[in-house]
Amino acid sequence: SGGWRPARLGDITILVPARTSLPFLETALERAGIAFRAESSSLVYSSRAVRDLLMVLRAVDDPPNSLQIASALRTPLLGCGDDDLFRFRWERGGRWNYLADQPGTVPADDPVRIGLEYLRSLHHRRPWHAPSELLDQIVRDRRALELGFAEGRPRDVWRRLRFVVDQA
Repeated sequence: SGGWRPARLGDITILVPARTSLPFLETALERAGIAFRAESSSLVYSSRAVRDLLMVLRAVDDPPNSLQIASALRTPLLGCGDDDLFRFRWERGGRWNYLADQPGTVPADDPVRIGLEYLRSLHHRRPWHAPSELLDQIVRDRRALELGFAEGRPRDVWRRLRFVVDQA
């Protein structure tokens, strides 16, 4: 109607000169119950969901790197805890190399073995698929979008994951 109206939350934008203050700002807004959306492509790559997704992809690309493989296994996408990793390696004599066969002491339902078999399947598909296709496959297979609910802001997680897949 051309007149003044009271301000709404959707009318407000907060600009920050550096990202260093962003975590504190996000915490304050969450405590106040104010819905928000942080917009920055650099923030996308620093989010946990995206770091986990890329960690799995790095492990797929570099089979001899046992540190990357163990780190990928520890992500929520593959769901192995430190106790699983310890049991797999020290108690059952498992191998971090997902291209090698595992010893008979590692049962078929071992979570680490299942994770390694998944990495192996992606590694074998790698030459025939674009990075975006592999990322999308991981997102779908490992239910990365559903894991967004654990972070408390699923729509932000979904947006970030879609952005990374699209950029790939």
